[in-house]
Amino acid sequence: MYRNTLSPTSTVTDLQPVVMTVHEILNRLPVTARARDVPGMRFEEGRTPAHFRVNRPHRIGEG
Repeated sequence: MYRNTLSPTSTVTDLQPVVMTVHEILNRLPVTARARDVPGMRFEEGRTPAHFRVNRPHRIGEG
C-alpha cells in the first residue's frame, strides 16, 4: 500500500496528492504549497501552470 509522508524535504511528487485534494475540496480555488527545504507547486483550474513547475534545487535563504 502506498503511503504518503510529508516532511521538510518532501518533493513536489509527495505534495501533489495533498494539493490536488485541497484544490478539489475548495471548489478548484488556486492552491499553493511547498515544503520547508524544497520549492513548491500551485494548482489552478485542475492543473499546475507551466510557470510554476520548478525543477531546480532550492537553497535556504534564496529569494
